[in-house]
Amino acid sequence: LKDASLMDAEANGIQKRSRATRSVYERLRSGKVYHLVKAFGITADQFAQNALHSGRKRYTEDTSERPDDMADGLIDPPEYNTGSHVLRAAKAMFAEEIATSPRMRSLMRRTYYTGGEFDCYRTEKGLKKIDEDHPYYEFKYLRGQTFNAIARRPDLYLRMLKAEDEGLVDVKLSIQGFREFKQKLYQEIESDNFSEVADAWNALRRE
Repeated sequence: LKDASLMDAEANGIQKRSRATRSVYERLRSGKVYHLVKAFGITADQFAQNALHSGRKRYTEDTSERPDDMADGLIDPPEYNTGSHVLRAAKAMFAEEIATSPRMRSLMRRTYYTGGEFDCYRTEKGLKKIDEDHPYYEFKYLRGQTFNAIARRPDLYLRMLKAEDEGLVDVKLSIQGFREFKQKLYQEIESDNFSEVADAWNALRRE
C-alpha cells in the first residue's frame, strides 16, 4: 500500500529523484550504450501512446543485428566492460524512460484506479493483537477491495496505512486480470517481424 502511495506521489512530482540517479541516466543518454536503447525500435512515449490507443499506431522496427551482438560492439570501459553490462544498462535506461513517460503514468494510474484491488494479510504480530474488539478487525481479512470502494472510505484507507506502519497487516495492491493486461502491453511494444533477430529483440522488449 505504501508502494501505491509512493507511485501516486511520484506522478505528482512530490518524490524527487536523487542527483546521483539522474547523473547515471544522463551519462547513459550521452554515451555509446544509448545506441542500444534506440535500437529497441520504439520510444517509451510511442509505446505508451500505443498502449493508450492515442493517435495512430506506432510500429516497432527491428535492426539487422541481434541485441547481444550489438551490445558486444558497444562496450564502453570502464563502466561497461562486457556486452552483458551494456545490455543490462540499456534495459534499465529503457525501463526508466517507460516509467517516467507521462502517458505511461496516465495509463497506469487509470489501470489501478479502474482495476486495482487491495488485499489485507495479517502479520504474526497482527494475529496476536487484532481481536474482534480491535479497531483494525474490520479489515484484518479484507480481500478484493476495489479502488472505488476505498475512495468512498478514506477513513478506512488511513487506518489500513496506520495498521501497516504498526506492523499488524500487510496490504497488497494488484491489478485484476494482470496477465491479460501484460499480454496487451507486449502486443504494443513487440515488432510483427518473423526472424531470429526479431525474436531476440521481442524477448528483450518483454523483459
